[in-house]
Amino acid sequence: SAIAPQAFFEKALAGSSFCAAPNASCTAGVVTRFSANLLNQQVRTLWSGIQPSFVFGPATAVNNQISTMFFWASQGISNYNAGFLSYRIRRFKGLTVDANFTYGHSLDAAGRNQDFDTAATNAYNLRYDYGTSLFDRKYVFNLLGMYQLPFRARGVAGKVVEGWAVAPVFSAYSGLPLKITDGSSQEFGQNSSFSAGAIATAPISGGNSVHAGVAGNATTQVGVNGDPARGGTGLNVFGDPNAVFNSFRPILVSQDTTSQGGLIRGLNRWNLDLTILRKFQIGERWSATFNAQFFNLFNHVLFGDPSASLQSPQSFGVITGQFNSPRAIQLGLHLDF
Repeated sequence: SAIAPQAFFEKALAGSSFCAAPNASCTAGVVTRFSANLLNQQVRTLWSGIQPSFVFGPATAVNNQISTMFFWASQGISNYNAGFLSYRIRRFKGLTVDANFTYGHSLDAAGRNQDFDTAATNAYNLRYDYGTSLFDRKYVFNLLGMYQLPFRARGVAGKVVEGWAVAPVFSAYSGLPLKITDGSSQEFGQNSSFSAGAIATAPISGGNSVHAGVAGNATTQVGVNGDPARGGTGLNVFGDPNAVFNSFRPILVSQDTTSQGGLIRGLNRWNLDLTILRKFQIGERWSATFNAQFFNLFNHVLFGDPSASLQSPQSFGVITGQFNSPRAIQLGLHLDF
């Protein structure tokens, strides 16, 4: 495309090498030299590259005697609200239960816990980064308990079946935010590991389920790293990753006023651990307690949330790793005297 001259570049870079032939304008010189940075939203790298040529001198300290300058302040913004239900049973016919359900929402700046030092996207307006926390879970349910099995028998059979108890630990919770990122971590000129969220151009749903056999789009290359024919898993959180990819656009630093775009929900989680135990009395002074503990009792797989960056279309939404561990069984015997 023809490069239309932009007033700022023409004024700030007048007479510099950016404006020399064969460039038709100073703006064209910037595009020629920093096209990769423009395409990848690397605002800070581009700015640092052109400011030594400004006719009025560098605009920041980076090109003078100071390489880096930080200002630290305790001005993080965070907010958490929740409601919860709790149900308890204490030793009722051999049953003890603690169950609770929480519905909540956590918001903060930059999606980081507030005791963590982080660089603001916009140091002049901390609300650029204010939005849903990356560790926010809408729904959380936990249950733990113990039940003394009511089996009764006489004689040898009684010694075998009586006295057993089961103790489950069950948890289920909704997915964490899955952030569709712009991917450069320089969208607003910042220089940190925090990447701003891409801007949605259409309503988005999905992201919290696993789709199998997804090869990606061979034309656009979106999601092709998951193609089974290329050694991929074939698993993607989007049934059509190309459609989701095209529903977002990169940050426009001159127009967008928040870094908290691109948030959908990741994969839901649940797990059940179980302990089976019994105490055997051996005379008056001795006893033994046997227990068998099952971690991830049903040996079900929970996948890890994938990355979803506009800078990496090939891996967009592709699931590559497991979140939990396979079932583990631990046996124990405890002697008391």
